[in-house]
Amino acid sequence: MKTMMKQYTMCQCEYCDYESRSANAVDIHEAEHFGLAVAKWHEYKAKKQHAVYTSHIILQTKNAETEKAFDEAIDDLLSFEKEHNIKV
Repeated sequence: MKTMMKQYTMCQCEYCDYESRSANAVDIHEAEHFGLAVAKWHEYKAKKQHAVYTSHIILQTKNAETEKAFDEAIDDLLSFEKEHNIKV
């Protein structure tokens, strides 16, 4: 006789100990940390990920084009943080 185990995926807030089985609930919770709507929270996370991505490209291929892309990504992220009063 084979025993089956139930598996649960738990998601956790990156900023506190909040946990939920729902990724959407954690997204809403994390957005509240910054006073953002969920759509703006996703936009902010995408801008942060893009800045990290461009920084990794510079490590591999450093030239004027990659430096410009990195500078633009950082400027975009900083202006978003300033516009939405996000303190990191």
